Amino acid sequence: MNHIDVKVLNGQPAMESLIRARLSLLVESRGFDLTRLEGVTVAGNFVEALAHFDDGGIENGRSLTITRGATEGVGVTPLCLRNGTLRCHIFLPAQLMASLYSGDGLAFKISSYVLTHEAAHAHDVAQRAQRLEPDMIKVPLDPTRPPVFWQLGDVCWNEYAASRFAAFEYPEMLKTFEEMFVRAILDFEPIVDQITYACRKAGTSKPAFPMAVEAIYPVLKQSAYLLGHLDGLSRSVEDLGGVQAVLKQSGLTNLIVDFSNCLREMWTGYPAWKDISAYNRLHSFLRSAFAACAIEVYEEQGQLKSRLILSMVNPA
Repeated sequence: MNHIDVKVLNGQPAMESLIRARLSLLVESRGFDLTRLEGVTVAGNFVEALAHFDDGGIENGRSLTITRGATEGVGVTPLCLRNGTLRCHIFLPAQLMASLYSGDGLAFKISSYVLTHEAAHAHDVAQRAQRLEPDMIKVPLDPTRPPVFWQLGDVCWNEYAASRFAAFEYPEMLKTFEEMFVRAILDFEPIVDQITYACRKAGTSKPAFPMAVEAIYPVLKQSAYLLGHLDGLSRSVEDLGGVQAVLKQSGLTNLIVDFSNCLREMWTGYPAWKDISAYNRLHSFLRSAFAACAIEVYEEQGQLKSRLILSMVNPA
């Protein structure tokens, strides 16, 4: 494995050596490709360290955000540009990584999983960059697919792939992913009424799309975690009675089934994707997914627009 710069901001050489050794093990035993990983930063103030990260001027439209909800602050692997080459950098919270010293127990297993999951992101970056590097650096110019579509698509694929690659490290993480998924679905349920009310109050459909993006984002992200982990364990969402019940209650069963089929289809051709068209199926799914928020996304004169499905409000 090429040398990877591991930096613990409060200065713990033993921690640096430990993380470097675990990354080497992932390369040797699991075949992870970390050639695009420029370094790892372990910080006490995780958010502050991320805020000061220099991404080299990358223009892919993805914002540097930590995972929301129950896993907030567990790790993030943003892309960056170094001398014209796409790289990535892992950020990890020091308090969580301290559990690696124990060598056993629940906290150790979770910290091991988080490190593996972030390394899996770096592996995925290396796989996709072989063919898609220019499009990963800068959002492809397409007026009918604004940056938010590429952001959502990237989140969906990134978390699915990393969760699938990392499932072996801690299969019991499934329980956490189930809980996060159910919470996201329950939080989503009142959104349709809120969108409809906001548009009626404004007298236009303009609020619909940004509100729908904010609503659908956690559902898609938590679904990607769960579906990737399940596929990594060769299991199915149909095995999870509690999840099935919540999906049926919310009317989102078909949406998640379609999402699962879409991601598996992408995986079938991965990593030998020829070009950015590998995301076409995912982007088609994303358009249909907005129907769950009671809005229709459509094209008009080469521009992407939206309108309420359950309302007589005129589209913007």
